[in-house]
Amino acid sequence: MNIKLDNKTIWQQAAGDSVRNYINTCLEWDVILNGPGNEGKWPDCKEKLRKNNWNSNKISDLRRFCEEMSDGDIVVLRLETKKFTESVKLLVHTNEMSYF
Repeated sequence: MNIKLDNKTIWQQAAGDSVRNYINTCLEWDVILNGPGNEGKWPDCKEKLRKNNWNSNKISDLRRFCEEMSDGDIVVLRLETKKFTESVKLLVHTNEMSYF
């Protein structure tokens, strides 16, 4: 999911689920985790993922992550499918983090 705001896009990115919580890892290391990564880098992995029965939604998520996110975009990290984290925002591809 993404929303345009003053030439910036706000992205929603999963950072775990009720069993695995990677929010602190993402914030501490200034990264966004998105995979799988075992089939190689994007876009070389696309056909391998299809052959290994990854669904088209996940492949589209990877494409957007690799091709559409831009410097300065805002990422909202979330846990589970419908549960957002405590209003954390992270500026993508920069060393600058901001919380509200």
